[in-house]
Amino acid sequence: MAAASLVATAIGILLLIITAYLLASGTISLTETMVTAEKDMTAVSSKITGTSISIWESAGTGPIYVTINNTGSEGFNDFASMDVFLQDSTNFPEYLGYNPEGGTGWQVWRIEPDTVYPNTWDPGEALTIQINAAGGPYIWVKVTTPTGVTASAYL
Repeated sequence: MAAASLVATAIGILLLIITAYLLASGTISLTETMVTAEKDMTAVSSKITGTSISIWESAGTGPIYVTINNTGSEGFNDFASMDVFLQDSTNFPEYLGYNPEGGTGWQVWRIEPDTVYPNTWDPGEALTIQINAAGGPYIWVKVTTPTGVTASAYL
């Protein structure tokens, strides 16, 4: 009888040790995942905080030219992730996608001065975009960066 009680106690202790090990390893894994997620969110947040744009000038009927200053501390080269909206006096804003080949949409016309990283809209540089849209006359434009920062102006 004493041997059976000793074996049962040993098995109980072994099960407790295994359970504690599994819980501890799961907690460590969960903590590591949370720390990684927090680092990623901090990086995204600092990128958003470092993003600032302002529309410097805009003009046009036919092709519309809009010059946007990068007044933040982040550069952009993913122009396909930027959004442009135009509005005329009678309708809701119209979304225009990036279309580097021309046609309906918008394309990069020039970046000035494009000296630091060519074809990247760096801080302190002015991006001029050409917007081709059917309809109009348009009275308002809004530009959104990949980080969600926006600037708008009346034409």
